Amino acid sequence: DADGGWFHGPISREEAEAKLKYQPAGCFLVRSGRSHNGFTISWRSPRSTKPVKHVIVDQPRPGAFQLRHARIVHASMDDLIHHHKKEPVTDVPSDVLGSSLRSN
Repeated sequence: DADGGWFHGPISREEAEAKLKYQPAGCFLVRSGRSHNGFTISWRSPRSTKPVKHVIVDQPRPGAFQLRHARIVHASMDDLIHHHKKEPVTDVPSDVLGSSLRSN
């Protein structure tokens, strides 16, 4: 897969949470937004209070991807994912992306 297998299509928030619930921390998937146009990254957090988190990916213009409320704009979803394997997705240092949950 060109997307590394991380794209799961138009699944709901609840479906994403069920798929990620028992995965290791950092495991993630990308899904189509249902409440908005675009994409959402869902990932397994190391924190037990909220084990699966979600963040909207905005596309301010064609060929531009950025996390909602973030300043850095990436040229592709792959670039954005690669960046957040090193830099946290939220303000919590341990909220980094790890391996992707492969779609079937």
